[in-house]
Amino acid sequence: MASATPPFSLLMAGYRGDRVEYLRRALLSNTVGQTRPPAEVVIVRDGAVADDVQGFLDDAPALLRARFVAADRAGEAPEVTVLELDRNGGLAHALNRGIAVCRYEAVARADSDDVALPQ
Repeated sequence: MASATPPFSLLMAGYRGDRVEYLRRALLSNTVGQTRPPAEVVIVRDGAVADDVQGFLDDAPALLRARFVAADRAGEAPEVTVLELDRNGGLAHALNRGIAVCRYEAVARADSDDVALPQ
């Protein structure tokens, strides 16, 4: 008998060079688009970002909840944390800060432009 997959975190980082449409697609494909979504999402904002990206990050928790509800999967909606760093410290620094707040031992990592297949 196969054991259930334990809950896991999804860790992403965004910075001033990110495009909001790529970030949105990456977040949705790595969460509601998955057959086994993460239990939590941690997005690290690595310094100041464009206004549209900041708006998206501010709205990300509500957006994901709404998408999971619309897909009749409300119980699978992950908790979302956006960790905002004041200054850009680079990807490694942002990920180290993010992994420190991930609640689960298993952490899946996605770039802000990664599109994932459902499995």
